[in-house]
Amino acid sequence: NEKNQLEQNLIDAKQEIINLKDTINELEIEKQRYKDDCNLAVRLLHQHPHEFISTQSDFIQKQLQNKNESVSK
Repeated sequence: NEKNQLEQNLIDAKQEIINLKDTINELEIEKQRYKDDCNLAVRLLHQHPHEFISTQSDFIQKQLQNKNESVSK
């Protein structure tokens, strides 16, 4: 029965390897999708930089402007 148990363990291990390989393949596909999305975003930003608003820098600029105006008064 030890032989049967070892054979079952081997079968289970092989199945786990198959499952992990499937997971790796799915993650590789997902990684490529994210990479393609990032590349597209970079291309769009380079081609049309004025069509995209940097809310963070706008917010900081307004804060600095308000601060300067209040100091000037």
